[in-house]
This record gives sequence, structure tokens and C-alpha cells, in this order.
Amino acid sequence: MRTEDGYIIQQCLSGDSAAFGLLVEKYRKGIYALAISRVGNLHDAQDITQEVFITAYSKLRTLRSWDNFVGWLYRITSNQCKMFLRNRSRHPDQEFKPEMMDETSIDSYQENQVYESVHEALDSLPDTYREVMNLRFFGGMTVKEISRFLGVSPGTIDRRISGALARLKEGIPDMISTAYRLNQLPATFTFRIVEMVKRIKFHPIVKETGLPWGLSLAMGVMIAVFGLGQYLSITYNANNPTFLPERYVELPIDILKLSPTPALFGKPGNGNIKTGDHNTFSLAPQGEGGVWNRKADMSTGRILFSACAVDGKIYAIGGVNDFNNQITTLEEYDPVTDRWTTRANMLTERAAAGVSVVNGKIYVIGGECKNGWLTSMDEYDPANDKWTRKPQQIPTRREGAATIALNGKIYAMGGMVNSGQTLVALSIVEEYNPATDTWTRKANMLKPRLSFTAAEVNGKIYVFGGFNDKWGNDGTPELEVEEYDPINDIWTKKSANIPTPRVGASSCVINGKIYVIGGSVPPNIMFSRVEAYDPVADKWTKMPDMSIPRFCLSTVAVNGKIYAIGGTNAPPPWRADAILSVVEEYTPEGWPFDAVFHQNNLPTTWGNQKSQK
Repeated sequence: MRTEDGYIIQQCLSGDSAAFGLLVEKYRKGIYALAISRVGNLHDAQDITQEVFITAYSKLRTLRSWDNFVGWLYRITSNQCKMFLRNRSRHPDQEFKPEMMDETSIDSYQENQVYESVHEALDSLPDTYREVMNLRFFGGMTVKEISRFLGVSPGTIDRRISGALARLKEGIPDMISTAYRLNQLPATFTFRIVEMVKRIKFHPIVKETGLPWGLSLAMGVMIAVFGLGQYLSITYNANNPTFLPERYVELPIDILKLSPTPALFGKPGNGNIKTGDHNTFSLAPQGEGGVWNRKADMSTGRILFSACAVDGKIYAIGGVNDFNNQITTLEEYDPVTDRWTTRANMLTERAAAGVSVVNGKIYVIGGECKNGWLTSMDEYDPANDKWTRKPQQIPTRREGAATIALNGKIYAMGGMVNSGQTLVALSIVEEYNPATDTWTRKANMLKPRLSFTAAEVNGKIYVFGGFNDKWGNDGTPELEVEEYDPINDIWTKKSANIPTPRVGASSCVINGKIYVIGGSVPPNIMFSRVEAYDPVADKWTKMPDMSIPRFCLSTVAVNGKIYAIGGTNAPPPWRADAILSVVEEYTPEGWPFDAVFHQNNLPTTWGNQKSQK
């Protein structure tokens, strides 16, 4: 019976060169890891990985057993590495340089002390141990995948990994995890390979019936492009007690799991998605359970806005619809009727404000308007469609703070202040009591954060992502997850880091799990990615992605479903045609549930990003 690889190759040889992107996305991490193991240099391994796939595509007609593609790819990689090492020994002053990508090369990390320590440690291992360790951690492959890749039993692979771990010094596994995160292939690797192989022409063979999963591979490769090659943490179920904790285990997205959705791209230039045929498919990789579907658009596209839920309805508040135009319009969405309604305008135009709900009232805190940063706070009563200015001002003038309502109080955390021409992150936490209209200073977060997101589960607050220094294209999103206990006023670092570090994401809670949605890595990588965090187990799970990458969006949970609203799929400075009014609804697998966890009517913070002027 023909495997997925066989069907993909058949499509390639039938003239669909874009289909090859699926094979690239599926095996690139393993090939890269194998090359690292053989040549011991990250930059050279990247070049070899590129050359391997170009060679494989150009010689695809010579492959007799299509279903043995991975073994064939392994042999090509081995040969390319041997050629490289032979050439280097003959010409030590020359470098192996196939057609170079114009992306920033990862050789900037070669002198990194962490990688040097990892390389030295792995180089001390026997060849068979070093090979499986590179495949496992730099390649993110499972034991089963390594077994198939190398042609040896899973038990042998398991023993080699265990043997390698036993030989490594304490702390080296942590370094491996860090080095893996820093030294991934460029985000658009798959896309660039597809562009290169388009130049290689085959005489098409007779096409067979379409793929068993029911969509064209030309569309399928778009999945790989939108996925942009990110990696996810999942649990490795091994009985061996010496194996690494789950936070070290990395696996790629399964790009072939798709689910029906009525969402497809709309007309060019409007920045929005228009409802399409209900038999179409989502252009996004799918994870564990659940489906995203298109709902009615807002009347106004928004970024840097806030959203929350009261009595089963969602309220979109403030934001901007182009770089210099703040919005005073308040829109109400009814998930039952799938309809948006305009309500009373805000008292003050605001962008990047915090929003939380207490006793059915919505509190809008801080933010920015055209005249500068705000210290005022407004209260909205949805039942009476009325706004009120609160007497008390915010102690710390800031924008982009994450706000969470808990036990009748609101916690404003982090955000940013303007220090000269730079936006600097804050760690300050302040508690607001609506009953007394008073603010109280609380313990700072462990790290400053801006453009991050937060959510509450079981009386604890969790923060994710963002920058911990200043806003900029050269920043690195924060990996660590922090937990706040309001009763004891204590912050704690969790063991499991966020699998996809990002800024400008949004988060919300269903069934006791926190869904971190969308976001970006500046300057121009946008995510459609969704990852769920279980605070009890301190564990991350890959979930189905949205239809398009976007950040500066808002998400709200109502009746066990998630609504992802607005945002943008373009980097700043933002144009009106790149700001989205799109709304997508996520229905978890198994919905409706017997009992839905309390949603706390919480807003979840979203991307609070802005361009440097």
C-alpha cells in the first residue's frame, strides 16, 4: 500500500513541484541534525541540508521505491557530508557554499558558549550515541522516527539515548535544549527550497487519483509555509527513568492533519478573510483535537485592542485601525446569533489598554491615545450601555499591561514605559479593588515584560511570552512561564517553558487549560500557532492552528469555545488594509462538555506592539 511519501512523490513527478514542500517540512529537522552530527558545524550543516533536498528533488525519478524516500534521503545526506569533509580536507581554506539563502545565517551562534559546550560534550560520545542525540534533540525526532530513519530497532535507539545521557555531565541536557532552541533552521527554509526546485522541470507522468486526505498538495505546501518551521514540546512516553524530562523533548508540527473550515483568503488588499465554501479546508497545520471555523467579521478591523466577555457576549474595546487612528467604537458580539452590534462609544480613545470584568462591569485601564499615555480608568456597564470615569487614577502610567480579574480584584502587570525613544518593559504589579476604588502595590514579576499575555486558572495567574527588555526587531521573546499566587503575593518560575517564544500573542482558558494563540517574532514572522498549557501538569500540548498567522489579536472564551478576533498579519508600521476584522471560533474536541470550567469572564492580553518612530 502506498504511503503518504509515495503519494507526495507521485504528485511531484506529475508536475506539482510545490508538493515537495511537504517532504521538506517533514524531514528537514532530521536531515539537519544528521548533518550537524557528521560535520560538526551549524552553518555548514544548514548548507548541506539545503543541498540534500535540491539533490533529492533533481534525482527523484531515479528513486525506485517511493515509499523508501526517507532511507534514500539518509543516503544522500551521508554522501553530501562525505563530499563536504573530503573537500574541506583538500581545501581547508575554502567553504562549502551552494546557493546561499538571504536569511540571517545561524553561524552568528557558532561562537556561542552554550553551543560550544554542547558540541564538546557530544563530540566526546561514540559516533552511534552522538548521532541519535543530534537526531533526538537538534532534529526533534521521536524514537520511532529515528528508528525508521536509521533502519535500526526502537529498542536500540532507546538504549543509545539512555547510554548517551548516562555519559553526559550534569547540566549538559539543559544546554542541549538551549542550543536546540537557538540553532533551528531559518523559518522560511521550506518555502525557499520550493522556490528553488520550481526551476527543475520533469516530464509529467500520468496522474493518479488525488491524495487520500482529500486536498491538493499545492495547497498543502502552503501549510508548511504558514507553519514557518517552528517546534513544539510534547511528552515522550518512555519507561526509562534516565530519559530527559518532557521539557527537553521537541517535536515538529504534523502538517498533514487538516480540518474543514469555511475560512479562506478573501480579496487581495483588504486584510480580511471572506466566507468561502464550507467544503474548503483550513490553510493551517492542525494539532490535537478541535476545529477552527469562520464567524462574522467585526465592522472595524482592530489591533492593539482589548476584548472580554460578559453574560455570554463579547465586547471589542478600543485599539487602532491604522497606525495613527485610535478607535472609540465599542462593538458587542453575540455568539448565538453570530452578529456584531455597535454600543455606546468610549469616553476616551485608547489603544493597548488593559481590560477586565468584575461583577458584570468592564474596567478599561490605561493605554495610549493621540495625546499621549493615559492614567485614567473607565467603567462600562453592558446592561445599561453606559460609560463612567472612575475617580482613582492608575499609580503607574503605562500601556500594554496585562490585566486579570480574580476574587473581585484586578491585577495590572508589566507593560511598558517610554524612555526617550525606547519602549522599556516593566515588572511592576498593582492590584485594583473596584469596591473601594483603590490601588495597592504587589510583588513584582520575576522579569519585566512587554507585549506579553496572561491568564488565570484555579486562583493563580500565569504570564507568557513578550520581551523582557525593550521593544525592537533584535529582541528575543521570553521563554519562561511565571505563576503568581495573589493570596501569598509570590511569583514562581514554572519548569516548562513556552514551546514557541513570541510576542503579541493572546491567551484564554477552557477546561482548565490556557491556550496561547498567535503572536510574532519580529521583524516579520507571524504565527497562527496555538499551544495549550496545563498548569496542574506543567505541560504543553500542540493544538489546531488558526487559519492565518496574526498578532495583536484578542481572544475570549465563551461557553467552552474560543473566539480569536482581529489583529494583523503584517509587521509595523501598519496599514489599514493589513488590519483584520476576522473572527474565528475554536470548538474543542468533545464539546459540549458536561461541565465547563469557569472562564472568569477574563480578557486575555494580546499583542501590545508598536513601531519605533
